Amino acid sequence: EAPQAYKSIDSVVDCLADAGLITPVACLRPVLTLKTSGEKSA
Repeated sequence: EAPQAYKSIDSVVDCLADAGLITPVACLRPVLTLKTSGEKSA
């Protein structure tokens, strides 16, 4: 994945809120990231 392919979530939310399309109600923060080796078991 290329990080430059993604827009800043803050700018997207601000733009949508300014247009009256959304009302932000919460700000979430990850506390855990689960990563695997990519192998799938049956």
